[in-house]
Amino acid sequence: MMEIMESGEAGFDFDRRHVKAVLLDMLIAGMDTSATAVEWALSEVIRHPTVTKKLQRELEEVVGLEQR
Repeated sequence: MMEIMESGEAGFDFDRRHVKAVLLDMLIAGMDTSATAVEWALSEVIRHPTVTKKLQRELEEVVGLEQR
């Protein structure tokens, strides 16, 4: 983006503030998507007690109960 900005080939005016805003939007969008997916998954587990128990058993088998 910086090369395009400096070359003037973009066909429209933009400066460093615009580049910074686009990069910040991309960063925030990526984090928000992940957080939303985790929040949804946890809410589904909480809403379904049988799934919660199954998940607990699987974690106990794979990870174990002992602290490392």
